[in-house]
Amino acid sequence: MANLEGGGNIIAGVNEGGGTNKHGPAGFSEEDSGTYKKDDVTECLNSHAEPHMDADVGVFSGGAKHFVVIRASEFENVPVVCKKDSADTKNGRACARPRRESESVSVSSAEEFREITDRAADKGIRGQVDRRESHGRGGRNPPAGEAQP
Repeated sequence: MANLEGGGNIIAGVNEGGGTNKHGPAGFSEEDSGTYKKDDVTECLNSHAEPHMDADVGVFSGGAKHFVVIRASEFENVPVVCKKDSADTKNGRACARPRRESESVSVSSAEEFREITDRAADKGIRGQVDRRESHGRGGRNPPAGEAQP
């Protein structure tokens, strides 16, 4: 999710079934939903991801069913890659959620890879412009021979 533009949400408490109702609400008890803590979730995510990912955790209720929403923020400067192998990830690979899919997979096409790296480049450029502006240089370059302010 961190490699998606704008990040994304993970909703815990949803069954992954088959048929026409692929995802159905299962929910948690109030007690179980309360065990999802921001620090624990972030620590778990970051044990698998590099650089650091930020996430928020919230709980919402639908009657007696409680659901946990994990909001993964978009990467800050550079894309997030897996830092260890697991059943679903491989060390050193970038993952992303393909359009209209419900699971993250290794980036497998040049187009997906370019979209992610272009966003990282754009963020780098915006960061440079912001730094220039904060130092009073604005966004313009002086003509040749003109001194920097």
